[in-house]
Amino acid sequence: MNFRNYLLIGAIIGWSLAAKAQLIVEFSSIGGPNFVDDLGLAVPDGNDVQAGYFDGTFDLAANADSLPSLKAAWHEFGATTTSSTFFGSGQIGGSLSGSSSGLNSFENQKLFLWVFKTTDAHAPDSSFSNVSDYGLFSSTQPNWKFPADANAPPPGNRTSIFTSHSGTSTTSVVVSWAALILSRIDSTSCPLPSCATRSSASRLP
Repeated sequence: MNFRNYLLIGAIIGWSLAAKAQLIVEFSSIGGPNFVDDLGLAVPDGNDVQAGYFDGTFDLAANADSLPSLKAAWHEFGATTTSSTFFGSGQIGGSLSGSSSGLNSFENQKLFLWVFKTTDAHAPDSSFSNVSDYGLFSSTQPNWKFPADANAPPPGNRTSIFTSHSGTSTTSVVVSWAALILSRIDSTSCPLPSCATRSSASRLP
């Protein structure tokens, strides 16, 4: 066996190992509900959409109105931003991937999208002072979980989620057939960052 063959075998082995140690989340709202604020206006381009999970013991329903509590229990896998497409604004599409040694903490966790609307169309700052609306979105469908094994060969290490999935459930947001609606923060009665009193909120059991 010549040196070139050794290099080829080494490259194949290296590629195989790298491909296994990875989790991939594909997502899309194309052809499905987009994200809008409580007035029904599409979330502007450039707003943060984070994918991740919450601690298993975290009481999400009891803390849905507290941004600091949500942040403390949140494990972010990655983030994208809202954009405009042929179907309109407030859309998402693409994929997120991770290949670090800490991926095992994400395996088989319930997957959430945490969507923000900010006053400057940038990511939320550390105190959430620029956040005007937010919503948490997940689903009862099995693909709304992170893959169970980051070392599984493709496609076992990936999942695909869509806003058009039936059974999409939400926490402290309003849902219609046409859009996934964020709730507005009413900071007059409970200023940030201590808590966020939500208006126009519809909480599922």
